[in-house]
Amino acid sequence: KGVANVFVAVSRKSFGFQSIVEQGADYEEAFVAEADTDSAGSYRINVAAGAYFVKTFINPELGLLSAAEQQVTVADTETKTANFTLRKG
Repeated sequence: KGVANVFVAVSRKSFGFQSIVEQGADYEEAFVAEADTDSAGSYRINVAAGAYFVKTFINPELGLLSAAEQQVTVADTETKTANFTLRKG
């Protein structure tokens, strides 16, 4: 079952805290693209070809924990799917 209102972010670097600090940026400046899931838990993000890290960020009030980031490589004209499993907190 999908979860609505989950923030999904895409970055060129891992979302690990150390990685973001090394860039000298906060999380929002590190995002290449972002979206919120709809009422069915679906989202769509368009990016250029390349290697990316995709991560979910969820409101703790929902009683769920964000899923681990995924590394995704997209080729020209390719469509990729990144599904996430959220855990109970």
